[in-house]
Amino acid sequence: MLLQRVAPASHLKRQCYFCGGNYSPHHVCPAKGKTCAKCKRQNHFAKVCKSKAVNIVGNEATNTPAFTSDLYNQEETEVFLYAINKDSSKDEIFAEISVCGRIHIDFKIDTGAQVNILPSQYLDKLSPKPKLLKATQRLTSYCGSTIPYRVCNIPCRYKNGPTQQLTFYVVESNTTPIIGFKASKDMNLIKLVLNIEVSPVSEYSDVFKGIGKLETECEIYLKDNATPTVHPARKIPLALKQKLKTELERLESLDIIEKVSEPTDWVNAMVMVEKKDGGVRLSIDPVDLNKAIKRPYYPVPSFDDAVAELDGAAVFSRLDARSGYWILPLSTRSSYYTTFSTIYGRYRWKRYPFGLVSAQDEFQRKMEEAFEGLEGIRILVDDILAYGKNREDHDQRLSAVLRRARVKGICFNSEKCEFSKDKVKYFGHIISRDGIKPDPEKIRAIQDMPSP
Repeated sequence: MLLQRVAPASHLKRQCYFCGGNYSPHHVCPAKGKTCAKCKRQNHFAKVCKSKAVNIVGNEATNTPAFTSDLYNQEETEVFLYAINKDSSKDEIFAEISVCGRIHIDFKIDTGAQVNILPSQYLDKLSPKPKLLKATQRLTSYCGSTIPYRVCNIPCRYKNGPTQQLTFYVVESNTTPIIGFKASKDMNLIKLVLNIEVSPVSEYSDVFKGIGKLETECEIYLKDNATPTVHPARKIPLALKQKLKTELERLESLDIIEKVSEPTDWVNAMVMVEKKDGGVRLSIDPVDLNKAIKRPYYPVPSFDDAVAELDGAAVFSRLDARSGYWILPLSTRSSYYTTFSTIYGRYRWKRYPFGLVSAQDEFQRKMEEAFEGLEGIRILVDDILAYGKNREDHDQRLSAVLRRARVKGICFNSEKCEFSKDKVKYFGHIISRDGIKPDPEKIRAIQDMPSP
C-alpha cells in the first residue's frame, strides 16, 4: 500500500480542540488549566466549547462522547486522535491485520493518529486474552468529561511481515479499530514517499523578502575639529554610464538613497565596482569622512568568542542578514554627511553605507539589541548562528529568531542561509557536533602550493 505525501508525525499540525489553534504534537495547549467561560469546566476555551455531547460513531451509533487525550502530566502533552468522525469518507483506507495469530481485524489506517485504538468488544475474540493495564493518562471529551480506557499490548502481523507488539488504547465503544501513524509505518502499511517539513523560508516568507529596516535611526557623530570636504564627481567610462544610472534609480526606489538639491557641507566621492553578474555596486569613498567620525568602538566578538559556548550543540542553522548595513536607517542629520557626487547629481545615503569606520560597531550593537534575550544564538557581524542539542531544541530557538526578526524588521538572504544541518560553514570554519575545524575550501590554496 502506498500513501504519498505523508508528513512525519512530529511536524504534523492539527487543530487543537481545547483552544482552537493549529499546533504540532509537542505544543503545550494554552487552554491548560483555564476555565471555560461557557460551561465553567477546565482545560478548554469557550470558542471551542461543545456543551452537547459529540458521539463516537463507527459502524453503529452509540452514545459514547468523542474524545481527545489530555496528557498534561506526561511528556507527550497532546495525542492526535481528536475524534472518530460520524461521516464515513470514501477515501478511508483499511488493512486486514492478523491479531494474536488467530483472527483477522480490519483496521482503519489513520496517519494523523499517534495511538492505536481497539474497541473492547474485540477482546473476547482474542486468544490468549491480553492483559489490560491501568491507564496512566487522562482521556477527556470535548465537553470536559472523563473517558475510561485501558491499555494492552497485542502481537500483530500484516501479510507476510514480521510480528510486532503493538500498544492499543482499549475503549468502551462500538467504533472502528484504528492503526495510528507510527504503527502503520513500522508495519509497512504505508510508505513515506516524500517527507514534508515546513521550511522556515515558507513559514516566515516575509522575513526572506526585501531588504529590511530597523525602527531606530542611527547617528553619526563627528569630531569637534572636523573640516568638511567636497569632492567632484569622478569620471565614468561610457560603457558603465547606463549601469550607474540604473543602479541609482534602483537604490532610490528602495529608499536607500535620495537625490540632494540643497547645498551640503560634505560631498564624498563615489566608488563603483562591477559585479560578476554584470551589475554594479555603489558606495562612497569615505577616506575624509572616516577621519572626522567619532568611532563608537562597540566590542565585536572574535570568532573564538562567538563559538565559545557551542559545547553539546548538534543541530545548526546559519542566517545571513540581507544587504548588511542597509537595514540601519540614518537620521536626517547624519544622512547629509554621506552625500556623494555622481555625473547625474548628488545623492545622500538614507541607510548606513558600506565603508564607514563606525558601520561595523553600529551594526553589531543593533543586531545584539534586536535579538537580546534569545538563547542558543551567536551573532557575528551579519551572520547569525542558531544551535541546539537536538532537533526540537534547535527548531524552537530558530523559530524564536525568525519571529524576533519579523518584529524588528530584519530580513535574511535565503540563498545564503543553511537550515537544520549537522554541520555548517561559519566564518571560514566547519562547525559540527564533533567540534570546529577549518573549512577545507579556505585552506585548499595553501595545501595545493608546490613544495619549495
